[in-house]
Amino acid sequence: MLVSLKHTAKLLKEQDNFLLLMHQSPDGDTIGACYGLAYVLQAMGKNVRTLCSDELPKKYEFLYRDFVQSKEVRSRFTVSLDIADTKLLGRYEQTYAGKIALCIDHHISNTLYAENTLLDAGAAAVCEIAYAAAKLLDIQIPSKSALCFYTGIATDTGCFKFGNVTPQTHILAAEIMEKYPNDYAAVNHLLFDVKSAVRIKLETVLLENMEFYSGGRCSVTWVTSEDIDRLGGECELDGLSAVALQPQGTEVGILIRQKGNSEIFKVSMRSTGNIDVASTCKKFGGGGHKNAAGATVSLPLGEVKKKFALEADRLIREHLSAN
Repeated sequence: MLVSLKHTAKLLKEQDNFLLLMHQSPDGDTIGACYGLAYVLQAMGKNVRTLCSDELPKKYEFLYRDFVQSKEVRSRFTVSLDIADTKLLGRYEQTYAGKIALCIDHHISNTLYAENTLLDAGAAAVCEIAYAAAKLLDIQIPSKSALCFYTGIATDTGCFKFGNVTPQTHILAAEIMEKYPNDYAAVNHLLFDVKSAVRIKLETVLLENMEFYSGGRCSVTWVTSEDIDRLGGECELDGLSAVALQPQGTEVGILIRQKGNSEIFKVSMRSTGNIDVASTCKKFGGGGHKNAAGATVSLPLGEVKKKFALEADRLIREHLSAN
């Protein structure tokens, strides 16, 4: 059932043992919300463990390197963060799909799989919601938690430049910066300016593979498992889909990434303005936000490119005819 912030805070206060879950291919928002909440709960004397099906990107190590997993206990209150569907639990789906007591999320495509769901589809990042809940826990929020929440907000908004940014996003970010001392300029430099050699090489592959459709309004690019293995970039994939939307004039960017050595591909779509790519991803069993969505399909790479390029062309034509 859908629950309020107040009820969420009540649930978090009542429990003593927590397992916090992040989604596969973790990004700054799921990591920030997870560890932001984890530090708060530990400060309250709670027993907290965190879990993700994939390795956490090194660039977010400053958020989680100081976290010490609490002792293992048999009975745990399981919380998912930034997870719209249990499929996003990856290899842990079968283990936890039916055991999630609380989901905190901001995706309109949330399937309401949890016993309790705190959902705000208008929030730019789940960290906005997690921070709001943390403020109701009658405890001084640790500065490290505030840094985690800020990181999630900053990364899910592209450093406050995406269309999902609202006045409330800026208000919350400003409040965090004002109340909790951290070097936020250094964090933004690390998140948005610094790139490893592996990341630069991965982006080079995407630029070399890039194809254009719909008169240049759509770009499609891809990276294979062979490329990822050759470059050692499995943990360098966060935010890579933004590359597809960088060429001037592009309104829909599509990144296709091979999973394993099979014909299974994760497709990430990004768009500008009122072009709703979530509607397309939903057709393929995925979902997300209007301007940022994804799906996983099992087809040869050529067919994946063709199908999604055609869908993008339809969306662009509809957008042009409406304007």
